[in-house]
Amino acid sequence: MGRELSVWAMLAKPSLGEWRRRIEDIAGAFGAAPFDPHITVYCGKQGDDVTLDAVRRAAAEHAPFTLRVTQLVHGVLFNKNLYYEFERHETPFALCKRIIELADPEPYYVPNPHMSVLYSGDFQKTLAAASHCLAPSLVGELRFDSLRVIQGTSPLQSNDHVMAWKTLLDVPLGG
Repeated sequence: MGRELSVWAMLAKPSLGEWRRRIEDIAGAFGAAPFDPHITVYCGKQGDDVTLDAVRRAAAEHAPFTLRVTQLVHGVLFNKNLYYEFERHETPFALCKRIIELADPEPYYVPNPHMSVLYSGDFQKTLAAASHCLAPSLVGELRFDSLRVIQGTSPLQSNDHVMAWKTLLDVPLGG
């Protein structure tokens, strides 16, 4: 287990509040930890202020963006077991690349933009929770307008790990 920094693209308001409530409802119904809706654009080793400065610079250089939902997927990993996938969009990849250029000489993260709605190690719960999710066609597009840096444990394997996340920075895109 190690400490890791994750950089999330955060949903714009009012979608942020709506999706936060949906995720809290699903988490409560299935005994999981709630979390803010996001897509991960970068993960790296616990860094220093250089990493936070890199995120600030990358955020300033990139405008808010919109992603179109394509499907709801069930998987078997704790941190990737019920989530929405999106049409490919260059901005999440460009943000990751820029953060790596500015702060990470030994990158290992490859972006795979998706928005989780449940973290659970129980696949049966995941299947049951899927019935509580909106169909992708009803979700449509989601707009992301800021970046958040989270300090956490890697690999993410339990509700305790989710509950221990610590926000280090929130910064608007296009700032």
